[in-house]
Amino acid sequence: MNIDQMPHSPDSERAVLGSILLDNSVIDQAKRELPAEWFYVPSHKAIFLAMLALLEQREEINSVTIAEYLRKQNELESVGGVIVIGKLDFGLPHVLNLKPYIKPIKETARRRGLMKLADRLLAQANDESEDIDLTLSKAIDQLDKVRNYRTEKRKAQSLEQIANDQLLRYELFFKGVSDALPTGFRELDDHLLGGGLVPSALYVLAAPTSFGKTTLGLDIAANIAETGHRVYIVSREMSRESLFDRLVSVESDTERWKIRPGIWEQDYKRLIDGVVRLSNRPLILDDVSLSLSDIRNSLSEYERRDERVELLVVDYLQLLEGTRRESRNQEVGSVSRGLKGLAMEYRIPVIAISQLSRNSAKEKREPELRDLRDSGEIEQDADAVFFLFGDEPEEGARFFLRNFKCAKHREGPLFRTELQFNGSLVTYRPSTQIQHEERIA
Repeated sequence: MNIDQMPHSPDSERAVLGSILLDNSVIDQAKRELPAEWFYVPSHKAIFLAMLALLEQREEINSVTIAEYLRKQNELESVGGVIVIGKLDFGLPHVLNLKPYIKPIKETARRRGLMKLADRLLAQANDESEDIDLTLSKAIDQLDKVRNYRTEKRKAQSLEQIANDQLLRYELFFKGVSDALPTGFRELDDHLLGGGLVPSALYVLAAPTSFGKTTLGLDIAANIAETGHRVYIVSREMSRESLFDRLVSVESDTERWKIRPGIWEQDYKRLIDGVVRLSNRPLILDDVSLSLSDIRNSLSEYERRDERVELLVVDYLQLLEGTRRESRNQEVGSVSRGLKGLAMEYRIPVIAISQLSRNSAKEKREPELRDLRDSGEIEQDADAVFFLFGDEPEEGARFFLRNFKCAKHREGPLFRTELQFNGSLVTYRPSTQIQHEERIA
């Protein structure tokens, strides 16, 4: 087969390189999600490697520095010279997320891998000297590698290697670039490390029954999905239809109780507009997964489809099936450890909603870590533990306050604040937004 006829996406490759030239901060995503060998055009691959080298040297990445680097490597002429490099960003919009460009590069790389594998398998199948069972076994292994074509998994590193990566990360922090996902609540983000939810961390959000823990988890998920990050919600307490009703109620500013037979025309029109807006958000609602294994399979499947999940929300922790059944405490403990393992494996933040006993309310005190239901291991596994609590609202109150308390924060300060709850829409709102709504009500 002629290598020049193989699938490739030169426009997407150029778009990645041009986007890096327009904004050096996106190279961190490119380095993480796009191996150099996925580039098909030799000049594009050479330029990308030059960009990575400049990143390692902590130099600015522009057409001049790239050309100078390639000149020293005797590769400048082979990529087409300074003129070609200078035209890479021509006509491109400024973007902060390379996913639309990375996806076709990965897809065509997988197709090339499959085509090359087919050629090898054809040659091996025609080789009668090789055992057919061994040939089939090798074929299955090789096909699985192509099917799971992905960036390399994290490996153990020396301090020297880690230090170099962290210096680059600190430089991005200095420039105001964070890998955290803002929750949409400034009351929380101002206190959280990195200004939001950080990769590989397990956050436990706990409250007694009917205190709005599902609501807050859903609000945070919707806020993050609105910024273009893919969010996966696993609910063992509510159906996907009920979750969607809550989402569209907030999105359309339609009171939750009005979504029922006999809906008013003006509310119906707002709901339809809300549905259209919601349908474009990368938010996945899963009411069928029963165990950690089910969730892991789904995360892997989305990653294989190049639709990587960036936040996992589980509602709620005590309803997932664990791997150990000697006692209830051990089973729940296995679930909390498993969720922390998923956060580490997929390098995403995980929010685990948890039941909280009513002992604190009965004893007229604030909730403490020992009040987490069913297992003390939840506290050990969590990177941060949040509590929602407060007095019951007055009858008919539209807005009321809930206390929010951070009782554990492994890499940050403990803090407390108040969140305002909109009872009509069943949602939490940032304080400034609530105050505005109260003024115009």
